[in-house]
Amino acid sequence: MNYIESLNVRAKDIANIINKQISNGINPLILSDTETDGVTAASIIAKAIQKKNGKPVIRIVNWLDYRLLQEIKKSGYKWIIFCNTGAGMVSNIESMFNDQWIIIDRHFISKEESVNKNVLNINQFSLNEDLEGSTSTIAHILASKIDSSNTDSSWMAVMASLSAGLDQGEGRSLLGVNKLVLDEALNSNLIKCSVELLFFGRETKPIHEAISSTIEPYIPNLTGNNDATIAVLRSIGINYENSGSRWKTLSELNEKQNKELVELLIPYVSASENAEEVLGEIIGNVYTLNKEEEYSPLRDAREFAILIESCIKSGNYGIALAICLGDRDKMLLDAEELMEKYKRNINKCLISILNDEDVIIETTKSFIINVDGFVKEKLMSKISSILSKIKRFENKVIILKSSTADGEVIIHIVSNIKQNSTANLGEIMFECNNQTGGIGIGSKFTGKAKIPLSKSEEFIKLINAKL
Repeated sequence: MNYIESLNVRAKDIANIINKQISNGINPLILSDTETDGVTAASIIAKAIQKKNGKPVIRIVNWLDYRLLQEIKKSGYKWIIFCNTGAGMVSNIESMFNDQWIIIDRHFISKEESVNKNVLNINQFSLNEDLEGSTSTIAHILASKIDSSNTDSSWMAVMASLSAGLDQGEGRSLLGVNKLVLDEALNSNLIKCSVELLFFGRETKPIHEAISSTIEPYIPNLTGNNDATIAVLRSIGINYENSGSRWKTLSELNEKQNKELVELLIPYVSASENAEEVLGEIIGNVYTLNKEEEYSPLRDAREFAILIESCIKSGNYGIALAICLGDRDKMLLDAEELMEKYKRNINKCLISILNDEDVIIETTKSFIINVDGFVKEKLMSKISSILSKIKRFENKVIILKSSTADGEVIIHIVSNIKQNSTANLGEIMFECNNQTGGIGIGSKFTGKAKIPLSKSEEFIKLINAKL
């Protein structure tokens, strides 16, 4: 039996559990972490349950610990579905909720956890969890087993896979089971794929705004700087304006202008002399969501993902969920405002780090960056991800740390996939948490932890020793 068959068999078993619970009138609390992948997965499962006349409740939490499990237990929920969280906590969950729970996740789990019949996790199927499968992808597969009509959530899984940075194939394409779900969406005409510049607002934003508003790839000196971008564009003598006062959009450029623009941007994107490597950062597969209105920020799957992420990271969970569940009215207008503010905050944080050598400590295997006071906890995962792709940092692990008012330290750790490291950061974080009394989760290339302040130095030393 290959891994796809094994995944389908296990998903069917979990779907049977869900259908039985719904038929018995038991409605779940769906618990998600604060990542787009988790919120999207929760939305996919919630919609599938609603189609069966179930009444799920979704709650989004930043950290899952024993205290939160106790709170949930006291609140009276008899059945919990964990999305993109719960790894490393199976014994606690089982002791508190007996058999009334399910975990759908992509993070590192122990061998003991992986054999539990209530767990559906990418690591159970010999997949490279940071390349081939997102939590939303397996949630979509599970939803299709709950009812065959749920194939319409394939586009959501694709969007979430992009949000998790799993577009690591040639031309920023998806791989493994993510690719199978993408093919499903393409065949259903839910998505269109084309090779273009990877900037948002190709049809809606003036060229300089499309470039300066991008945060992935982060373009030093241009991201967040409209005036500098305009000056650079004009320096090559191309008329980027239509008749009148309206700037052209990227979609209006001809082939010659597109080529000149790409050549202009290459030295800004990376210091690398490898042109092909740099081009891979700004040109690749663009996934258009056919059901979304033209000129909407939801039309581009990556921009959709950033918009949802903006709502989550600003604490506006209700807006993120409403849009995932189909709201396209006032919630979308509010989300657009949040996205622009989010991008500005990200750029401000990155500039602060890149312009302050005192916050950066370089070791043999990592960059330890202290972001106390200027990077909020909810932004740490995004900041560490972007830093890991900047030329200066891409060959070592990024360790971002920040203290909390409660006497704890938050750690986010990321390695660039290009490093081809054999180290599994999820496993490393699991081991370090156990040794220092921390909590957290991780996968092969990313991880986060919350640990006592008194153990923070020991924790970071352990990480570096295990890299």
